[in-house]
Amino acid sequence: MNLNLLVDLEKDNHLKPIQDKKQDIAWKYVTEATTSEGRKILTCDFCLTCIRGKGINRMKQHLAGEKGNVASCKKVPPDVRFMIQGILKENVEKAKEK
Repeated sequence: MNLNLLVDLEKDNHLKPIQDKKQDIAWKYVTEATTSEGRKILTCDFCLTCIRGKGINRMKQHLAGEKGNVASCKKVPPDVRFMIQGILKENVEKAKEK
């Protein structure tokens, strides 16, 4: 986890890493931190895009290249993009079953 890059990007010297990682596979490609005000920031490990205050689903949309809520990552490897797209598709199918 390279927080120096995150600090440079955000120009906030009070970022601290969040140690409690969740089970979603997308966390493997995302760095999570909080500001001194307690605001959550997610950073894409490939392109260093920062998303403030949103959850892992928004970052999965970024990694998968889905248009709409967030700009797509231009540096994510094709195998990771394909895997994340599959996860998002499964989530949609599970939601339809309910």
